[in-house]
Amino acid sequence: LDEIDIGTQTSFRGKETIKFKVEGDGIMVDALCDSTTGALITFRFRKDPETRMRRDDGVVHESAPELSPLHERCLILMRRPCVRGKWRTAWMDNLFPSLRFSFYASKLAMFHTVGIVRAQRGFPLCAWQPVIKNKTAEAAAKGTVKKASLLNGGTFGLFAISVYDNKPVHMFSTRHTDSVMITRTRRWFEAGVRGTR
Repeated sequence: LDEIDIGTQTSFRGKETIKFKVEGDGIMVDALCDSTTGALITFRFRKDPETRMRRDDGVVHESAPELSPLHERCLILMRRPCVRGKWRTAWMDNLFPSLRFSFYASKLAMFHTVGIVRAQRGFPLCAWQPVIKNKTAEAAAKGTVKKASLLNGGTFGLFAISVYDNKPVHMFSTRHTDSVMITRTRRWFEAGVRGTR
C-alpha cells in the first residue's frame, strides 16, 4: 500500500501541487501493489469525492465512520473484488498505519498490516520510546529495543516493536504475534579504533 504521484502538465481537475515528490505536480493516487513484483493491482484517486467513495463501497463508512478519508480510501481498495476473499498482508510506509485502520483492515477486508508508525496513531505506550534531546543520554539509549505483544482474545492481535537508532523507530504488525530477540556482537572500526558491540 503506497501513494503514487503521476506527473502531468495538463489542466486535469484532479491535478495537485506537490512539493514533496521528485515528480512534482500531478495526480496523487493511493495504490495497492504486489509486494514481490511491484505491479499495480488497484488504485483510487486522492481527489475522489467522499460521496463517490461511499457509493462504491458504503459498508466501510457505515462500519467505521471514525476513519479518516485516507484510511477509508485504502480500506475500499482492500475490499475490491480483485483482492478480496483470502487473508493478505499490506506492507506500508509511515503514512498509512494506525491501530484503528489495522483493526478495520483485519475485520472488514481480511488484511494484516505491517509498517512504521507515526506518533499518536495507537502505538502501545509500553513499547514507545520518546526522542531524547541530551547527547549523552541519546548515546546510552542507542540500540535499545522494546516490544509488546497485544492480543484481544479474538482474531485481532498486534505486535509492536521500537528500536532507538539515531532517533526512535516504531513498527507494528498484525501479521506477527511475537519475535525472538537475538543479541549479536559485531566488530567495528571507527576513527582508528577497533572494538565490538
